[in-house]
Amino acid sequence: MREHEELKRERAEIMAAQAEKNRQQKEAQMQARERARRAKKAREKSLQKSASRASAEYDAILRQTRGAQSAKNLRMRNAARARAYVSADAFGKFGAGGAELSLLYLSEAERAPIIEEKNAELQARLAAVVPRTDDDVTDEALGESRVAAAAASRARKKAEAERIRAENAAMKERLRNVKAVTDDDVTDDVIGGVDIGALRKQREEEGRRRREMEKARAAQSMRDLKAMKKNTKARTDDDVTDDVVGGVSVQAVRDGDNKKGWFGW
Repeated sequence: MREHEELKRERAEIMAAQAEKNRQQKEAQMQARERARRAKKAREKSLQKSASRASAEYDAILRQTRGAQSAKNLRMRNAARARAYVSADAFGKFGAGGAELSLLYLSEAERAPIIEEKNAELQARLAAVVPRTDDDVTDEALGESRVAAAAASRARKKAEAERIRAENAAMKERLRNVKAVTDDDVTDDVIGGVDIGALRKQREEEGRRRREMEKARAAQSMRDLKAMKKNTKARTDDDVTDDVVGGVSVQAVRDGDNKKGWFGW
């Protein structure tokens, strides 16, 4: 018995040691996983920082390159403009025609004040122009005749409007007093020697008599049906007092003459 207890204790100790070993292994695995997760997160963070730094450096290089290209383009445009245009002082040798010729070869900044000045001069000349054509004919004989013709035309139009208004009023009055010419009364017609009015009255009278006869027949049928219901007797024998069951009279049993009851008890 003692040996059995010792074996049980040893087995329990072995199992406890194994459980502790398993727990330590699991804990070590969890710690290893946590370290791996932290290392991965640190690598990802480092990569993000590197990518952000590279992106910032790329943006700076791109801005620098674009600035240099813009400056180069500006220099090229200024050089091309300098080759294409001539200064305003260079046109002095052309005399009076130099000012008009300068508008074709000067830069926009140099042409703007010249164009503005010439536009102002043109507007001043247009404002000072006086019309030479006399297009007002009302102060002439022709104008007087046109005024008279216009007045006569207005008078004719007014008279024509009054005439049309009066004719319309008269037409409305005539239409209001017109009576129908169509004869839609067939009672006074005769077709094939038959008086339609008399025939319609005859048919109406025949229809009235038929309706009265049908009404009288229905009333008589209703009276006959009520009389039949009143005189009808029931065919079902619901009186059990005259029946005999098993040699016993039902009436005798009800009256108490047969003391044996239904079945002779």
